[in-house]
Amino acid sequence: MVSEDLKTKKYDRQLRLWGNEGQTCLESSSICLLNASVTGTEILKNLVLAGIGSFTIIDDKPIMDDDIYNNFMINLPPKNTTSDKNNLDLKGSIIVKNLLELNPYVKGSHINKGIESILEEKNIGSLDCFDLIIASHINDNELSILSNFTWEHKIPFIHCESFGFFGFMKISFDEMAIIDTHPENSIPDLRIIRPFPEFQEYLESIDFSAMNKNQLKKYPYIIILAKLWRAYLSRRQNSENMSEDDNGDASHETVKIFSSNLDRHRKNEFATYVKQYFERYKKVITPSADEFGLTSEAEHDWSDMVNECVKATNTCLIDETKIPQNVEEILKDRKCGLEYLSRKTVNLVRHETETLSQTGIKNVEGPNAEKGASLSSREYHRDNYKFWCLAYTLKLFIDKYGKLPLRGILPDMNCDTEIYVEILTLFRRRFAEECLQFKEIWEREVLEILDTSSPSAEIGCSSSLKIHITDQEIELFCKNCHFLRVVRGLPAENEVSALFDSMLSPLPDQEISENVSALSPKDLSLIYCLIRCYSKFASEIKEQPIVAYKGGANEMRNIKTLKECVRNFVEDRCSPGQAQELRELIDAERTEALMKEMLKHYESLELITTCSFLGGIASQQCVKVLTRQYVPFKGTFIYSGIDGSNAQFS
Repeated sequence: MVSEDLKTKKYDRQLRLWGNEGQTCLESSSICLLNASVTGTEILKNLVLAGIGSFTIIDDKPIMDDDIYNNFMINLPPKNTTSDKNNLDLKGSIIVKNLLELNPYVKGSHINKGIESILEEKNIGSLDCFDLIIASHINDNELSILSNFTWEHKIPFIHCESFGFFGFMKISFDEMAIIDTHPENSIPDLRIIRPFPEFQEYLESIDFSAMNKNQLKKYPYIIILAKLWRAYLSRRQNSENMSEDDNGDASHETVKIFSSNLDRHRKNEFATYVKQYFERYKKVITPSADEFGLTSEAEHDWSDMVNECVKATNTCLIDETKIPQNVEEILKDRKCGLEYLSRKTVNLVRHETETLSQTGIKNVEGPNAEKGASLSSREYHRDNYKFWCLAYTLKLFIDKYGKLPLRGILPDMNCDTEIYVEILTLFRRRFAEECLQFKEIWEREVLEILDTSSPSAEIGCSSSLKIHITDQEIELFCKNCHFLRVVRGLPAENEVSALFDSMLSPLPDQEISENVSALSPKDLSLIYCLIRCYSKFASEIKEQPIVAYKGGANEMRNIKTLKECVRNFVEDRCSPGQAQELRELIDAERTEALMKEMLKHYESLELITTCSFLGGIASQQCVKVLTRQYVPFKGTFIYSGIDGSNAQFS
């Protein structure tokens, strides 16, 4: 683990992306690479530079000539020409040595075993200690075994293959619960419609009618819009003969009616009201700009402020009681309920009971007692247990208070610094108060019930140790509760139905020729099938078709064999209604042109340019999975280095 000061200096740029929490997750992660291919090495290289905790390469192959030419992490001449088999340099060990030079804070190891040995029933359990498994150069049988194992043990699994200028990446995971999704165009939580009491008191202390332009433009648009919204509601209330409160402001019922119907028409109407207000203000409050010594630059600042307020009516005017659809789906999930959490609590405590009995430990003592022993349990982490506890608490919070917790974050605004700090302080204080309210619900209405359902007495320790959630975790959850996401995937061996649908889509209007240029998603889905059939194809021809791309009998024989492999691959996985159309597609002239392009690269399977690109894409997804930040894609990504085209099927 890297010290905090050194971490800040070494990983400064990436800390701005995923923060200390994400970096800590990376530093505690353990990665396994099955088969040291060029693509797999490129993925590991990027992860090592990012600062993962450790990695293990499982490969028993010696260095060959192609490895020297294509793999940047291998810089030794091959010794496979010698008759002394003990003098061969193992590819995995050389790659580990060179990768560790990139980052001295990462640990790496090499296991000199073939993948077929690791996947035996007596050995495959050793893979359960990894947080992520990456594999390449595997056949269908090995993929099936790995897919079943990783799915059963809830280990994220990435399968990458490259073939000449083509390649694909398939990512598989059971469930990914993401708190910090880093939304690109998030709507700020400004509480303009329904200000909290302290903010409402601050708004009432401000009187725009006694201000000139210079004074008014010191205030951010959040203040201006919040006050104008109340004035707008009062105006609509009077025009429609609706009731007012004791102070002459819009009543609570009026606020509720108008806030629940914030459609485009209502926002446009309010934006028009804001424009008219500023026009009246300029004429009535400030009849002459020279009177207050306003320069042309000050007039420009005034116009900017008006435009900013009008623009914000579309982006910041939201009903705080409306729950985002992504959050609503999570709250309706079967896991977001007391029945599931109680049952899961029992299973986790029993699992730990068995672990402690096997190790001879009867109690949890020392500095780790406060953290709770089960926090280190991989099953605890893989089941997203803590996330669902927080999600259920959020459901109870909404039932009690009618809205999500305040985020406590303000966007940048053009205003006076002191005023901005005052408003930010109000929001941060309110955020801290609502975090305490959230914590109170967690402790009194969730934790106590889960405690009573936990058979913790069997291991002689408090069950609250099993479900320990820190204040920092509660703050992080409340800050991001508007953007929660749960992504569920499929096992790696399951073919995506969208891929076969793409294969049957109409071809674009283009001339079919021997030179494969611009590739459509349909072409890319065919290429995926061709790559998947490579191992079967290679085993059937028994020899390398060195002259396959030069025409003649060898080429026709190999194309015929490859077609048969693809046909069997597709028919085993597609629906009965798709079979006949897919057979016709495989026999089409366009498909044959793609096969000829594939056979050109039979001798040099991996090109460093293709592998580097795929490695970059895959390592990004690995970081998302390991840090539990951002939203990883699920399914299959296919890439062509000929024209840079790509397609994603999920």
